[in-house]
Amino acid sequence: TLLEPLFAARTLDQWLQQLGDAGVPCGPINTLDRVFAEPQVIARELRRELDHPLNPAMPSVACPLRVDGSSLSSARPPPLLGQHNREILGELGYTEAEQQALQQAGTVGPEPAVTREPLHRS
Repeated sequence: TLLEPLFAARTLDQWLQQLGDAGVPCGPINTLDRVFAEPQVIARELRRELDHPLNPAMPSVACPLRVDGSSLSSARPPPLLGQHNREILGELGYTEAEQQALQQAGTVGPEPAVTREPLHRS
C-alpha cells in the first residue's frame, strides 16, 4: 500500500517507458483485452474461445508454438476448482470414506456445481 499512490500517478505505458529507459527489465501483466490487442497475438491468430462449463465462450490464448504449421494448443478448457479431487485422491489410495472425511473437515472442497453462467465477458 505504500507504493500504490506512486504507481497510480502514471499510466502503465508511462511506467514501462520510464523503467525501460532506465534499463530496468520489465513488462506488463496484461488483461485479456490488452493481450488480444497485441499485434503478435492478432497476426499469429492466437485468440481461442474454449467451451467451458462456466463460460461457453471462454477467451484463451493458444500456444504460440507450431509444428509443421499446426498449433500445439489444447482444445480443453482449464478444470474447475476441485473437479478432479475424487480421481486424484483415489489414485493416491484414499478410500471413499477417507475422501468424505477430508471433505467434511474442509480439507478438500466438494465437486463443483456446473452452471452455464458466464464468468467474464470479452
